Amino acid sequence: MAEECKDHSGVKGVDPKAMPHFSDRDPNGIAGQWQVNATVTANDKDYRISDRVALCRFKRAETRTADAAPEPVSEGKNLTVKGKLSRAGWKDLKYHGFGGQKVTLQFRKAGAAS
Repeated sequence: MAEECKDHSGVKGVDPKAMPHFSDRDPNGIAGQWQVNATVTANDKDYRISDRVALCRFKRAETRTADAAPEPVSEGKNLTVKGKLSRAGWKDLKYHGFGGQKVTLQFRKAGAAS
């Protein structure tokens, strides 16, 4: 297969301000699944159009924190875990709380491999 015909993959960032039809309403609407269409033009000006050659997902960045108390943890005692999940808002380019999400805690014995 010729070098220029090999499959290529990578990561693509999107600037929501560069998509005015979304930015004017809700730039967060960019997040989700998109289809990739392709047009290939040969040197002789022949061309091929392919719809839905791939699917991709745009995800908003997130941050999360967690803190457990009291420390050290004692067997048989109550443990309180507090944290925050935030997701990037593309409208104002700031992080905002993302409540109402399911949280699962996992216990790992001290010294155990993760």
